[in-house]
Amino acid sequence: MESRKSVVPRTKIDASAVKASARLMLERTLGFDACRSATLDALIAAGHIHRIGKGTTLVRRGDPFDFLCILASGSLESRVLLENGTRHLLHFHQPGDLFGITTSCDCGPHMVDLIARCADCVVLMIPGAVVRGNSLQDPGLSQAIARQLAFRGRELYERVVADSSMELSVRLARVIVGYARQYGVDKRDRCELSFKASQADFADLLGATRQSVNTVIHQFREEGLIATRYSTIAVIDFDRLCEHAGIDKQVGKLTKMKWPPLAFSAQN
Repeated sequence: MESRKSVVPRTKIDASAVKASARLMLERTLGFDACRSATLDALIAAGHIHRIGKGTTLVRRGDPFDFLCILASGSLESRVLLENGTRHLLHFHQPGDLFGITTSCDCGPHMVDLIARCADCVVLMIPGAVVRGNSLQDPGLSQAIARQLAFRGRELYERVVADSSMELSVRLARVIVGYARQYGVDKRDRCELSFKASQADFADLLGATRQSVNTVIHQFREEGLIATRYSTIAVIDFDRLCEHAGIDKQVGKLTKMKWPPLAFSAQN
């Protein structure tokens, strides 16, 4: 299955505004508050802006990719395409997300495909050599990278536990809670997620069928846990959704994630 190619919009962007936004995103990223201000400035200054259109591949699994990247706008699909053509969907990157941490540390090949999900994705790409050089000068940057890798390792482990032991409704509830606390926008009576993800996407993300995901989403709507409309999921009852997911509701509501919630935290 090949990605569609599309033309990047010709509208001009303000490079200084993109870098200012990326600078703010970086300092708010988990662990990077330990970095010197001058280090963050140097990383942003060394980055170059890359734009890609919907369906375009930023990097493929196995390609060289020695960059630390900040997604300034848009959405990226992180996936592995298996030999039989099956898409193993891993994540939807949203604005403010960091990626390329592993490759900027070990200079190895990229581990996943990254595909643009919208018409104009803007990525700030910081050369790995700049990251490694600044790590030698600022221990705070090394600590930030270590904390990111530790968080992602825990997150991966919790996903493996959930995939092997939990029913689909629990796993889907955990995905929605995770995205809500990471990317959700609080409204008066709900938390809204606004990114383009179909039921087929959630099925690939969870290793399930579209029909089974549709059944669970319908169940959540009927129980008043969520509401859905095009490209948007609104979490109506966050506490009950956390309870269904087996996540402590206070942990689920943390806006600055220190670690992923444990798969069985509500039972412990």
